[in-house]
Amino acid sequence: MAATTPQRPTGANVIVLSGDPALTSLLRDSLAGSHRVWRADDVTHAADLVVAAGNAVLLLDASLADHDTRALVSTIHAQFPDLAIIVAGRRDDEAGLADLVSQGAIFRFLHKPASAERIRNFVDATQRREQQGADLPAAAPGLPLIAALRPQLSRLRLLLPRLERARLRRYLRRSLLLLPLLAIIAALVTWKPWRQLGELLPERTQSAAVQSDPGQDPAVLRLLDAAGVALSQGRLVEPPGRNAVELYRAVLARHPGDPIATRGIERIADQFVIEAEHARADNDLPGLAGAIDALRSVQPDHPRLADFTATLARERNRRTTAPRTPTVADVQAGHTLDVRAARSDAGRVQSFVQLASERMASGRLVGGADSAHAYLFAGRRLDPADPGIRQGIQLLGALLENNARRELAAGHLEAASAWTHDAIALNHDRAALARLRSDLQAARLAGQREVELIPAAGSSADAAPAAISTVVLQPVATPAEPAAAPPPTIVPESQLQRRRFRSPDYPERAVLQRLEGWIEIEFTVARDGTTREPRILAAEPAGVFDRATLDALARWRYEPVHSNGVPVDQRVAMRLHFELAD
Repeated sequence: MAATTPQRPTGANVIVLSGDPALTSLLRDSLAGSHRVWRADDVTHAADLVVAAGNAVLLLDASLADHDTRALVSTIHAQFPDLAIIVAGRRDDEAGLADLVSQGAIFRFLHKPASAERIRNFVDATQRREQQGADLPAAAPGLPLIAALRPQLSRLRLLLPRLERARLRRYLRRSLLLLPLLAIIAALVTWKPWRQLGELLPERTQSAAVQSDPGQDPAVLRLLDAAGVALSQGRLVEPPGRNAVELYRAVLARHPGDPIATRGIERIADQFVIEAEHARADNDLPGLAGAIDALRSVQPDHPRLADFTATLARERNRRTTAPRTPTVADVQAGHTLDVRAARSDAGRVQSFVQLASERMASGRLVGGADSAHAYLFAGRRLDPADPGIRQGIQLLGALLENNARRELAAGHLEAASAWTHDAIALNHDRAALARLRSDLQAARLAGQREVELIPAAGSSADAAPAAISTVVLQPVATPAEPAAAPPPTIVPESQLQRRRFRSPDYPERAVLQRLEGWIEIEFTVARDGTTREPRILAAEPAGVFDRATLDALARWRYEPVHSNGVPVDQRVAMRLHFELAD
């Protein structure tokens, strides 16, 4: 029987991925009373248990059928680099995994047949590693500085096993000389005037601080990954403990308001809205009732619930008030309806594929029930093996990955994280997404956020065009006015001084179809330098470059326009040319 979601014990949570019942039984007997043992049904279940469990240790059987142990270890280590992996196998298995042991991907190799004492020693060793490799704890009231330094000194002892004790003591004495300097730094960090100064920092510094504080600890990131995997496998509300809704709610319990978890729950609700709409169109009352129950369990306050519930009650009342005895014609008609339902499912899948293709072409990749993401999910729930659905998911996943890479390169870490999660939910290329997650985590840790600043407007072309495209900016001509007249209502954008500016991204649809064109836009530069009230004046071709332009415009910042020494709102017009590079 599959194990339930592990709780957090005092010892380790040992997760066993093995088809050998004797090995699992030996592990339970050997570790009883000190560690907990959980049996995973498959690789996906093992990953879910690792995410849900604290202080996890994975024991992998090298004789596991249908799996390449080397590739499996590499994949798991890439996804969970801090996870201690113990591989159980025979001596000929050890020879092929020796380099992974030396690299640290495999913590220990357990020879079979194994002894209870050796199993206990290996698992206990993982706990010693956790204690010795713990990071420097965060500053806490009353925590002596020397106590905070002890884990670092233990790590030094682990990394330099041959260092003589005398040299280690000398290193300790030299380290203690830094205590006054560290105390001064701590005082400066907590000094109240610094907080007042922080309120006066310009917008760029404050926005960078917000971006570098995602509010997501490693446990939150692991839960989000597990929720994305559950979503990709169709585990929306079932089974208990391993479904996407519960994992997203676990994220919100740790990090209230998390945008990715909030949007994930909304996406699941969108799926049940689509199911309810189709069940209502097919007059399928059991299907409508099931969709309503599922939607209510995900979002009890969803605005469509009242409409669906009223339809269900009305149809049930109509059927109960007009009962009649079924005839032979009714039975034959029922069989015909079953055939039609099967055919309608196939036709509905093709409809979802077509709708998803249209939404991808128009740039509506994700968000809401009328998006490529929602339609492909609905189609996959009906027929996961349909070639059109699989091809659409592959294409959408590539577009989402490309968007994540683009946002990561621009320093927009939260947007990149959201696109990455959307790609994970599609079960896109796992190796590519593992690399993307690694790059995203590295950018988070480094706290780097690229903000492209262009000097005062003196040129009409963008200084940093995209690699595959160029967006050229041109002022929109305005009629000349007498010198004595008041300032014009609309001025060309080139007359303003830019504080932050980034060219629009070239839409994927336009790149794929080799489309070029231009767009004229009008907007307001507010008194604080932000952009508001955009309006598309004209575009060629229409509707292709609108979204990219509006997304870029929302991030632009200008020096405020002054009139008689007072900042005022200013209406601005500009033309952008979208040209593909040769």
